[in-house]
Amino acid sequence: MLPRHSFYSALWKKVLEPAYEFSRGKQLPRIERFISKSQYFTKDQLEDLQWEKLAVLLEHAKSNVPFYSRFFKQNGLGVEDICRSRNLEPLPIITRQELMANPEDFISSKTPAGTYKKATGGSSGEPLRFLVCGQSDQWRVAMSRRGYGWAGAVNGRRHMLLWGGDIYAKPFLAKLKHSLHQNLIRQKHFINVDLSPERLKHLCKLIDRYRPEVLICFTTSAEIFAQYVLDAGWRPGHPLEAVIVGAEKLYDTQRATIETAFGCKVFESYGSREFMLIAMECDQHEGLHVSSENLMVEIVNRGKPAPPGQSGQVVITDLHNYAQPFIRYQNDDLAAWSAKDCSCGRKLPLLNSIEGRVLDIIRRVDGQPLTGAFFPHLLKEFPAIRRFQVVQKKRDVLEVRLIPNGELDAYTIDQIEKQTLKVLPGMKLEIVQVEKLETNQSGKTRVTIGLPPD
Repeated sequence: MLPRHSFYSALWKKVLEPAYEFSRGKQLPRIERFISKSQYFTKDQLEDLQWEKLAVLLEHAKSNVPFYSRFFKQNGLGVEDICRSRNLEPLPIITRQELMANPEDFISSKTPAGTYKKATGGSSGEPLRFLVCGQSDQWRVAMSRRGYGWAGAVNGRRHMLLWGGDIYAKPFLAKLKHSLHQNLIRQKHFINVDLSPERLKHLCKLIDRYRPEVLICFTTSAEIFAQYVLDAGWRPGHPLEAVIVGAEKLYDTQRATIETAFGCKVFESYGSREFMLIAMECDQHEGLHVSSENLMVEIVNRGKPAPPGQSGQVVITDLHNYAQPFIRYQNDDLAAWSAKDCSCGRKLPLLNSIEGRVLDIIRRVDGQPLTGAFFPHLLKEFPAIRRFQVVQKKRDVLEVRLIPNGELDAYTIDQIEKQTLKVLPGMKLEIVQVEKLETNQSGKTRVTIGLPPD
């Protein structure tokens, strides 16, 4: 079902936004027009498109990226050999650890236009710093807009984010520009760090004033808010059309709680800072459609493609990032393919399930919840920290385990203490250096380990 457009949202989509992007020399409107059609391509057409783009990317990597220049030379392979066979297996799977250990090895010697630096939120406990070129940025934004649009979150329609925010204040001009852009696209941002009843009561009032059509949240934040709504007996004065959740895995029990509380459907999204939107549910809710015009996604089990229904490691190739190509990048998530096509008619590959990232809730001394996403968002700011894990040992004792990059300086420790105690007043903070972090049964590191429920 397509979203109902107001006069303003239609004006923004058809006139104001294209004019704005054209004035900046951007290709975003053209990409959006293309992917509105390509989502209904046949499977063969989509695969042809992917392999054409991959061939160009591999030629670029072979000529300009040290790691791939050596790889093709040492293995006697040509790009045409891989593309002709349509088999990615000869290419090595690259891990986050490899990228972090030798970052210059994966950066292009030719810096494309619009290249900028970015860092992951560190939800696996280890922030990755990387480059994104302008072309890739445009494709990421287009994919996110299309996916969120399936849930009705279209620029120009009112939508609200219950999401992470900047730990440190932006410069005045940057803050002004960001605020102006949010007003133009009709987006309101509510930082999700403090989820106390007082703040959630304020959020309810803000929603009634702003009257958003769509709410976009971290999964755990949406669940906590939904439970508050059910307990308080509140409903938005202007009914919500959808709730979009992301950043963490969505469980069936969470979906039921959120849908009951807000009286609308939940749309699950799957993404990361390396790629933005990887996959998204449409209004049929039969799985998550992969952004396959921008990404080649593989599900790999023991080095081989996993059949539908079988869980495996997510391996991703970004088809447009020429600044620092991500080719067969293993992101440490687990997922499984669906065995069927979605009844919506789109032939985009369909993910059946995603394990994703799990961020535990930390309790304040007074028992109120703090989303675990706060710590990846904070600790990514410090280059001195390589990996981290936060463990709540008691209601008033929090242990921050750090694996530093060399020497851990006093400034970093001081800032971690100050920023953490702002949101966890009265907490006893123990900052310790460790050689390794705890892992769960699947081998993944839980960034935050909270106390069992009371």
